[in-house]
Amino acid sequence: MKDKELRKLIGSRVKQRRLELNLTQPYVAEKMGVTASTILRYENGSIDNTKKMVLEGLSEALHVSVEWLKGEKDEYETDITDKRELQIRDAMGDILEQLPLALTKEEDAFSKDLLLLMLKQYGLFLDS
Repeated sequence: MKDKELRKLIGSRVKQRRLELNLTQPYVAEKMGVTASTILRYENGSIDNTKKMVLEGLSEALHVSVEWLKGEKDEYETDITDKRELQIRDAMGDILEQLPLALTKEEDAFSKDLLLLMLKQYGLFLDS
């Protein structure tokens, strides 16, 4: 596959997945540390998005494999199927980053119990 064709394929798959998750270009851009116009250019195939670092960033932001983005696989495997799941994962990551690392055993146990309770309640909410 020629480089231009590969860029177009990657771009179309990036856009397809972004729209599937109902994400904005600015959201994906923030996750990758680039501008929204850069994401637009990736999607249009007008910028070289075949570099390993770019492909890994796109695959992480969209929760798909690099192989799927490059057309080496027809189907992607992911546990993220909609924007809410992605937002939950992002929020959990933010929470974990803000937790102090030097918790006592009691504080650590309480934090884990509280988190489990919140997740169980969220599960019940989704089921209702």
